Amino acid sequence: MNESVGSFKLLEDVHLKAAENMEIGGRIFSTGETIAFFDKISVSGFSEARSYITARGGYNNRVRVFWDNTRELRLNFT
Repeated sequence: MNESVGSFKLLEDVHLKAAENMEIGGRIFSTGETIAFFDKISVSGFSEARSYITARGGYNNRVRVFWDNTRELRLNFT
């Protein structure tokens, strides 16, 4: 599993929106509905945990098929 990291210094007017229908704390949020809004986020960073899987075979056991998936995205902010 690979992990890539990014960071920002200042973000303004940040909306966190639901990617799919979900329930949080007894409230149902529709796809695209804002879950949280922030005027400013002064320090932020994210890291992405990815998995890369291959299927090999044939001449010289070469890679024939591969899957590259994002397993987790961690967001930290102040």
